[in-house]
Amino acid sequence: MIERERLGPMADRVAEAVADLARRDAVARMWAGDHTLWSDDPTEIADRLGWLPVIEESRAGYAEADGVALAAKGDGLAAAVVLGMGGSSLFPEVLARTFDKGLAALDLHVLDTTDPAAVQRVEHDLGLEHTLFVVASKSGTTLETRSHLAHFWERTGGDGRRFVAITDPGTELG
Repeated sequence: MIERERLGPMADRVAEAVADLARRDAVARMWAGDHTLWSDDPTEIADRLGWLPVIEESRAGYAEADGVALAAKGDGLAAAVVLGMGGSSLFPEVLARTFDKGLAALDLHVLDTTDPAAVQRVEHDLGLEHTLFVVASKSGTTLETRSHLAHFWERTGGDGRRFVAITDPGTELG
């Protein structure tokens, strides 16, 4: 809970807002996806609540992702490079900087630029023969990510066993 004395002149307004949210059972309604908490029209709100089940969805996919990483390690790969831009690369970047290696002990790297020097560094520092490429694009059409894919596909001789795609169902990458 926020300490009232640290809120200064806003303390009373914050207390009123918290009491109002409690009266309207806002937390439970939000988790239930109740758009009427904000608006009678569900159009904008329903789309904005899609992040709520992310924990359960992530837990469900963890075993599959870990299995892919373990198989890659068993195939002699030592690193994984996420090829993505914007939102598709920001979260993996946070994970790579925050957590130790997982069970598969692959070094996780993120390539979120088309700068030729950065692309060349990935090739030089990691060694293409020891790298799994994770192509991440929600739409499957992000130009920069598609360019990364085309480049590394060509550089690895089109070895599809070294590529994994993370995308929405039905995209060109799916």
